[in-house]
Amino acid sequence: MGLNIGPNSSENSDNSPITIGILTQLLNDNTKILTSRFDNLDISVALHKEKLDELESEVKSLKIKVSEITGENERLWCELSKINLIFSGIPERINESQKDLFDQVANVIKATGHTYNFDTAYRIGKPSKNSTRPIKVRFLSLFERNEVYGNRFKVNKPTFINEDLPASLRNDHRILRQKRSQLRNLGYDAKQIHVDWSKRTINSGESSFYLLNGNFIEKHYKTSTTPALHREKQRTSNLSFGNTRSSTQPRGSQTPGVGAQDPTRT
Repeated sequence: MGLNIGPNSSENSDNSPITIGILTQLLNDNTKILTSRFDNLDISVALHKEKLDELESEVKSLKIKVSEITGENERLWCELSKINLIFSGIPERINESQKDLFDQVANVIKATGHTYNFDTAYRIGKPSKNSTRPIKVRFLSLFERNEVYGNRFKVNKPTFINEDLPASLRNDHRILRQKRSQLRNLGYDAKQIHVDWSKRTINSGESSFYLLNGNFIEKHYKTSTTPALHREKQRTSNLSFGNTRSSTQPRGSQTPGVGAQDPTRT
């Protein structure tokens, strides 16, 4: 449907002079047409918005399901791998044999103060000239595995013993460690920082963060306290300012506002 404009419209078919009444009628007709079109656009936009809301709801539901499945897979991985440990930092030899690998792992276990049995040990990941692949070790019993893991700090660096975790959980732990280092650099004491690895949370005593999909969500923040290092810097700054003011102030004089009258006032 087009707009009715000009002297050749139906209301002016006899080429009679255009009057105010005719122009008013044309304007009213065209206004109705435009209004109808805008109404149709509004209806179309509303329908699209409704469909968009439905899609957003479906996406949100799918994300929840994916998160639940990921969590279930992680729990299954941990259950199946709870008898394993990952040894990293053990030098990788050229043409390394299975016996060489077992001997190196056995020597690391002896550093914990005990000798425990394991039946499987193999490198994981692709070989690289720039890094040493970690070793996955499976013990004969959960007790032996837990004893080695409980004494892991007795092993000399750069060798480390960690749990056998899925890749997603290892990545989350890496992010949590980075956040812990960041908080310590900001002045928080190590005793203030508490990390819950299973819940993926880190608490500094002032702020609490929850790790979700690789991003931290701040759950709580208190403004009444300040990190110990910040408080110490502030105290030192105040002392320095006081000493500077005392050294520059003439003997026997006072700073205006501290018991002395401003000489510019009468």
